[in-house]
Amino acid sequence: MKTLIVYDSLYGNTKRIAQALAESLSEATVIPVDEADLADLKEYGLVIVGSPTQGGRPTPAIKAFLGAIPPAGLRNIGVTAFDTRISAAESGPVARFFLGVFGYAAGRIGRDLQAKGGRPVAPPEGFLVKDKEGPLEAGEAERAAAWARRDSPWPSITGARGRKPNGWPTKSAFPAVWPGRSAPIWGIRPAPRA
Repeated sequence: MKTLIVYDSLYGNTKRIAQALAESLSEATVIPVDEADLADLKEYGLVIVGSPTQGGRPTPAIKAFLGAIPPAGLRNIGVTAFDTRISAAESGPVARFFLGVFGYAAGRIGRDLQAKGGRPVAPPEGFLVKDKEGPLEAGEAERAAAWARRDSPWPSITGARGRKPNGWPTKSAFPAVWPGRSAPIWGIRPAPRA
């Protein structure tokens, strides 16, 4: 499937994730947002948009790109989103509070893509950086590649087990802990089983 990956990157971390996704997908084109042409969107079966998280939102360039897509401009095109972010679990209590209030960029990007007629193929995903300027946490580029691959045991953007009729993965399709991580996803530990 022909795939377009549009990204904005301030310190190179989001670009590394976009490149890792492209390496795992056949026929993928990676374009910085300032070079993206809206007229080309209809040529692709899958559009992926990525941004660093800034105050819970995507960068202004990504917001402008999404705003410029005409209504129904992504009709019948698969879409998903990703962001780079600082881990809430490793942040202080004040930062965790604000992350809980404002969230991350990927969810907002995903909603905007869907509002433009895009068909979600996977829930938005976040990839962790060590600090505002990075670098990426160990294994995040590999996790991005696994997220994109069909043979991944996790929900992927090209097709995964546990799909609902609307295309979103079922809750059971998500693991409680990512491989190689001692902390569960989103920093929430599951209740012990009796």
